[in-house]
Amino acid sequence: MCPETDRQRSLALKRALAMLAYRSRSEKEVVSDLERKGFQHKLVGEVIEQLHGEGYLDDDRFAMQLIESCQEANKGWTRIYTELRKRGIKRDRAEESLNAHYDERKAEETLEYLVRESMGNLPAPPGKVDFASIIRKISRMGFPPSSIMNAMHLACREMEHCEQSDFLDSG
Repeated sequence: MCPETDRQRSLALKRALAMLAYRSRSEKEVVSDLERKGFQHKLVGEVIEQLHGEGYLDDDRFAMQLIESCQEANKGWTRIYTELRKRGIKRDRAEESLNAHYDERKAEETLEYLVRESMGNLPAPPGKVDFASIIRKISRMGFPPSSIMNAMHLACREMEHCEQSDFLDSG
């Protein structure tokens, strides 16, 4: 290799390692950044191969960490799937990772918490518009409306001023 190629490779590797030191990244994120900075495609491929070989770049590990992080941030399956895809994780790998690492129990606990918090702030007695607003808000966090409705039914049983019929037509 010529000295200039060695220098460029060293700069690309240094940049990639700095990115990975800041936070985990997907292969696509690293490749996109290096190419955007003007590094040649062949050189980027060599750096990516080295990062894989040394264990610094692993999309499966990245996906698992992102799923855990998103669940800690109260995001549901759909929102996490979207985040994985946005970060460059291929469809099949995203689905496999979610199936392997998405904690359904944690999701149920989170959904119950979100519903209780939202319903606790409702006026007495709440109306259909209030319930519809809760469903929309929590849906945007990645939880399915049917699961939200089920959690609302459970929470409503415990509230004095809540009638389940108040939100049956709101979904």
